[in-house]
Amino acid sequence: MNVALEAFLTARLPFPGLAAFVARDTEGKLLQQAYGKGLAPAHLEQAFTRLLVAVDSLRHQQLEAVRLCWTFEHLRIYFARRTDGACLALLVENHPRIAMADLESVLAEFAQ
Repeated sequence: MNVALEAFLTARLPFPGLAAFVARDTEGKLLQQAYGKGLAPAHLEQAFTRLLVAVDSLRHQQLEAVRLCWTFEHLRIYFARRTDGACLALLVENHPRIAMADLESVLAEFAQ
């Protein structure tokens, strides 16, 4: 794992409401951490891999996905992809008391 990316994630995560994250560095190595129950590492990796397939499918349609959000009953998944190929998925509890400022800050800083 890229040392700078790992340091970035360690310094900024978790924040209130974050259930898990999965990150991929520019070399394709994954780092993941679940903070909630029921989010097994294998499931996180599988979900992230499928998110990447969805993003690549959009790219084939000439839609460059830089940031995406999927909303489910209990979770929202925020996905960001940088131009260098690094990606970050934040799995956040789906309820109104989540501090969106924390989430937006992490995604904005990751994009830089």
